[in-house]
Amino acid sequence: MIFPSKGGHKRAIIFSYLCILFLITLMVICGRSLAQSDEVRVFITGPDSLPTNGTDGYTIRIIGGPAETGGNWSFLARIENPIPTGADVDPSEGNSTENTFLINVTAPSDDRPITLVVNGTSANRTDEAWSGDVLKEIEIFKPVIVNITVTVRNPSQIDVKGAVIAFYVDGLMIGNTTEDVSANTTKEVYMEWVTSKDDEGEHEIEVRINENGALLEFNDGDNVLRKTVYVGERPEREMETIMIFNSSGLVAVIEIIGIFFLIGAYLMRRNTLRGRSHYSSSATNVMYFEGLFMIVLSIPVFVVSQIIADNPDVFDDPSRSPAWIINGIAIFIFGFLTILLTWDRSRKKRR
Repeated sequence: MIFPSKGGHKRAIIFSYLCILFLITLMVICGRSLAQSDEVRVFITGPDSLPTNGTDGYTIRIIGGPAETGGNWSFLARIENPIPTGADVDPSEGNSTENTFLINVTAPSDDRPITLVVNGTSANRTDEAWSGDVLKEIEIFKPVIVNITVTVRNPSQIDVKGAVIAFYVDGLMIGNTTEDVSANTTKEVYMEWVTSKDDEGEHEIEVRINENGALLEFNDGDNVLRKTVYVGERPEREMETIMIFNSSGLVAVIEIIGIFFLIGAYLMRRNTLRGRSHYSSSATNVMYFEGLFMIVLSIPVFVVSQIIADNPDVFDDPSRSPAWIINGIAIFIFGFLTILLTWDRSRKKRR
């Protein structure tokens, strides 16, 4: 058996110490690298989608690292995936003793998704710095803008200052506005609801007046207004069966026909009473049918007036609704009078 010499034994011990020191140093370096990625965490809070060319706020929060015991936090932000036209981050960098930052992200002009990339750094006063990255995917959509308009009335003798008008869609508040309304006046209040094609269909709109003196009201006398709006195009079957009456020319033709039916019924009644003519039951029944036909036609005209009034986002001129109501009433009256004039047959001249 061969034993190492005394000098060789010392060299072996020194070599072992060096190996242990190397392993300890390596563990410290690796541990610090792991701490950099594990202990510095970056969070982004904000909407998951934006309309094209729209801007919204996001919050960046950095946690962990050397700055926790005294130092600075900083961030760098950019848009990727790829860099689309018009996309922007403002500010794109920042440094503070606070670990929370506010930025504004502007969406591109097309509807491709974008990626918000944020690098957060935690540093102390001895220039020791750890950092971490976070990515947030943001969907971009082409907006559908619904203009909501309400009329607020102040019937009192007191000027109202700072009344808050809150707007809700399907129970969720989309915004509010602060208004001043003078005594004995009305004021138009507007709100834009930015949505997308994914929200096509009917939605419940609610507008509330929050005002201490309870002086303001809507036209119906209440301080809460509810209405239904339709986003997008209505189903074709409804448009074809009902909205065909959304034509001024067609309604005018129906009214002219109703006037001729009414004149015919009047002449029949007049000639019968004066003994000039005798009309058979079949002729009278035709007049009944004509009057009933006009009453039936007045119903879709009424329906169209309500659709126009409830959906200002679909129709360019919702003020046409009162005119359609008047047309519906006129057509109904023409039909009712036609039936009424041919109802009494007891005065017909006997042969």
